[in-house]
Formats: sequence, structure tokens, C-alpha cells
Amino acid sequence: MSKTYTAEFKCETAQLVLDQNYTYLEAAESDECKPFSYTPMVKTLLLEREGNLRLAAINTGTR
Repeated sequence: MSKTYTAEFKCETAQLVLDQNYTYLEAAESDECKPFSYTPMVKTLLLEREGNLRLAAINTGTR
């Protein structure tokens, strides 16, 4: 069964990679998650920061 992450958790996780220069593996180990689960979280935050809110919403399925 897959885990469901809160929006707050997703944002904090993406910030580890983008702001604190963690690798996906380091961030996953610190949160006890699988590294591949970080890709959509990081991609969405990066799109939001670039001003691509429409693409970020599509990426998260909240359009």
C-alpha cells in the first residue's frame, strides 16, 4: 500500500532538496521514504517558484 503525504510534508521535503542541497537519497533517508517519491514533490515546488502555477497544479492533479 502506498503512503499518502500531507501538503505540508511534501513542501518541507521538496525544500530539503531545493534549499538545503540534499540529494534525493539523503532526503529520503532523513524522512524514511523511498527516493523516487520525492521527484513529483520537488518538481511541483520548482514549477511554483518559477511562476508556472498552472503546470504545478497539473503536476499535483489539483487543476
